[in-house]
Amino acid sequence: MKTIFDLCQPRKDVLSGHLTESDFAADLAQVIDQRAPDEYQKPEVFFANTHPTKGLKAAGGPGRPRPGQGYPGG
Repeated sequence: MKTIFDLCQPRKDVLSGHLTESDFAADLAQVIDQRAPDEYQKPEVFFANTHPTKGLKAAGGPGRPRPGQGYPGG
């Protein structure tokens, strides 16, 4: 049986040891104000690096505001 290390290739930032705090937690105020790092501001970057958990899917469900778009009807 293959190990996780046989099956997965870590990202370059992981291999180089250059991880930033933003890799682990988003500052939602920065996302809303469009001041967040690309990892959180650009959807294509965010979803390329993020496993969509049940909680993440629920957070982006119907009727919930999208970052930077405000609340519906408000």
